[in-house]
Amino acid sequence: MPDTPRAAGPEKPILFSGPMVRAILKGRKSQTRRVIKEHLLISDPDKWEFRDRGQWAQFVTVEKYQRSGEPVDGFDLDWPYSVGDHLWVRETWQTIRNLTVDEQLQQKHTLNQFMKGEIPTDQIAEAAMSLPVGSGTEKALYAADFGAWAYDVDSDLKPWKPSIFMPRWASRITLEVTDVRVERVQEISKADALAEGISVLPLQDVDDPSAWYQSAPGVHQERSAQQSYAAMWQSINGKKYLWSSNPWVWVYSFRVVKPEQVQK
Repeated sequence: MPDTPRAAGPEKPILFSGPMVRAILKGRKSQTRRVIKEHLLISDPDKWEFRDRGQWAQFVTVEKYQRSGEPVDGFDLDWPYSVGDHLWVRETWQTIRNLTVDEQLQQKHTLNQFMKGEIPTDQIAEAAMSLPVGSGTEKALYAADFGAWAYDVDSDLKPWKPSIFMPRWASRITLEVTDVRVERVQEISKADALAEGISVLPLQDVDDPSAWYQSAPGVHQERSAQQSYAAMWQSINGKKYLWSSNPWVWVYSFRVVKPEQVQK
């Protein structure tokens, strides 16, 4: 059944790491959690209680709320992303240029010479160096597509540009926010951990209580989906926002928008 047409919401950028980009592209990731960067919540997360006020996310002190039943001594936050918003993904990248028609012909001619043995052995290196690198239209190359090789000491793919500098035209993934909520990060359920990109190990069953889980092949392998997500969280956010501190997070569910539905 075709997707029901929807009116696109505002477009905003969002950053994802390489492993999370790969999880989205493989259809394994449909949620993301982002720390609510309000210093009062970060410094003393246990002090606060969340109240959904529709247009705003409201936080009130637990003690005062329990005593009076009214939202006092609190503050409101705007939702960074709302249902219907389109989020274009920023990821680690670089630009390359396509070969022009003349450059393609030159490259084809040189490679044909090589295949026919028409290039002397002592001139092969020079011929390889003379192959055109492209001066045509600019296009993006993505580090996530190359895995660990993208940063290998022997890789010729470097240097990469940080995701924060990716322009809109270079983004290949657009997401539509389908749900927004607030919770403490440790409240994540098994289903939500799986929606975050955690997967059961190959040849194991998600319904098997003895199954192991991982965030990527061979990475963050743990006895539960939540534990695997916790290990992944710590590796990504642990320098600033420890899993053990149980920070407040925005929880966004999303779907991938088809390319033909995206306007750049």
